[in-house]
Amino acid sequence: MKIKKWEKIGQPSVLASGYGKKFVRQWFRNMNGQERDFYLYVQPDSVVVLPITGTGEVVAVREFQQGSGEIGEWLVGGLKNAGETAEEAARRELREETGYEPAHIINLGHIWIQPRHSPSKIDLFAAIGCVRTDKQQLDPEEDVEVCLVPVPEWLRRIEKGELTCPSSIAATFRGLLYLGHAVVPDW
Repeated sequence: MKIKKWEKIGQPSVLASGYGKKFVRQWFRNMNGQERDFYLYVQPDSVVVLPITGTGEVVAVREFQQGSGEIGEWLVGGLKNAGETAEEAARRELREETGYEPAHIINLGHIWIQPRHSPSKIDLFAAIGCVRTDKQQLDPEEDVEVCLVPVPEWLRRIEKGELTCPSSIAATFRGLLYLGHAVVPDW
């Protein structure tokens, strides 16, 4: 049996919006002709960057996240500005949040925020040979601490469940696999 796309019916109804993000109701017609509504979270596409220094440390950030209600370590990331490419956004977010600049940046593709409930995607990047060239350029409401974590320690924190941001974990594994680092033991 071949999987079929559902057909969108009409335009989405915006139920709530703010800060460039929307909660919408969209009707669909499924493969059996039945109509039903879905509630979707829509935001501008975003980026997450795995920054690694020349000495093999992950440049992470520690900050409060409103959704989880926790202070934790994450990779650098943020929303793309209008007219900005994903790579431009990745470089800007890295510079603003950490003051670091990469020698090279590698596009690792994208992931969906949550494929069933959002049409928004996250572009993943690895930033190699990062060096601090400036101070942080934070927005007035941002409170971000820069942390340098050796790659093996970063992986240990993921393994132990201490790092819980899905996009940070995805960027880490895609980035390290791309760079040829062994992220699993030989079986």
